[in-house]
Amino acid sequence: MAGRLPGRLRVTTGLAGHLNRDGFCGFLIGVGGPELEYRAAALAQRGSGEGGGLLCTLGRDGRLQFREHTNEVDPLAFGVQAAETHYPIGGLTRPAADDRIQLDLEIRPQRAGRFELRLTAWNESRGELLGTAIRRDVRDEAVAGNIALVSSPPPRRPGACWWFQDLRTGGEKIANRPDRTFGPIADTLYTVNEGVLRLSAQLTPVAEEEVESIRLDYRPAGTAEAWRRGSTAELQPGYAALFRCEKWDLTQVWDYRVVYRSRTADPVAYHGRIRKDPESGADDFTIGLCSCTTPAARALEAGRIDPDRSPDEYLGRYTPENIYFPYADLVQNLHRQRPDLLVFTGDQIYQNSPTRVESRENPTLDYLYK
Repeated sequence: MAGRLPGRLRVTTGLAGHLNRDGFCGFLIGVGGPELEYRAAALAQRGSGEGGGLLCTLGRDGRLQFREHTNEVDPLAFGVQAAETHYPIGGLTRPAADDRIQLDLEIRPQRAGRFELRLTAWNESRGELLGTAIRRDVRDEAVAGNIALVSSPPPRRPGACWWFQDLRTGGEKIANRPDRTFGPIADTLYTVNEGVLRLSAQLTPVAEEEVESIRLDYRPAGTAEAWRRGSTAELQPGYAALFRCEKWDLTQVWDYRVVYRSRTADPVAYHGRIRKDPESGADDFTIGLCSCTTPAARALEAGRIDPDRSPDEYLGRYTPENIYFPYADLVQNLHRQRPDLLVFTGDQIYQNSPTRVESRENPTLDYLYK
């Protein structure tokens, strides 16, 4: 968040694959700045651009660096920025395959509107300091915004993969917003036809062995009655749960909840409301139309801008003008109309937006992202 406040990020990382390749891991801070909606900023990908933030990285060679992520002309350059570095007397230490490395980023206020960034790496497995990088006189606008973890290949080449564990934050600079918690149930859709309720719940990616049960409950809307047990569902491919209830009462409004129980955490419930059928012969029947929705005008992975073009002639990659997700205007208009029926026509997903088509055998995660 903005302001002359201290902050800290810490994570444990290590190599997950392709050990003989180069690349880097670390933190991406300041994505979207104060202007971009936080869910839109969460879409950040490898392509640099306006509002892209600042990379704070550990390289495969053990080098600690700060890299730009705002270059619209050469979006995969990840240019190294000037920094003061300190390494042990023996020089750089290349992380080994089984090393557990702790990355620690301190954000220290300096004079008004400026900060010092201090990135330190420790080898937890050996109890050794790997080094420290310090970048001073960083503008607040370059720090405030979304935070992401990064596992990246070198520019235009395949690279090593990194795992992450035990992310921690501290300090007033890092905002704590529990109301923005997302998952494990992302959303639901339902239909009622000829007395049968069909409801689907879309989950975020969860391990099958973690799922204990997924259950649908319901009760008359606005009451404190005990919840009535509906049906239970198995986790389907694509992390979806499908419910079916026969002899559904179409004459009244119902509150419902989908309860997810895991084997390692407290139950989580997603709440909604099922409307009654419109009266037969009613004069007004409102249809809400959703068609051809795309998350962004420009790709987020790459795509350069002609350096001779004026900034007024293109949409900055990580700006509200380029990223439409999470479709605030569309949602607001649907709420205003209170439709009796939602109709989805045309394309609801574009395989090449905002990232390229995923060619692996299991494209599930790619589809869920889009």
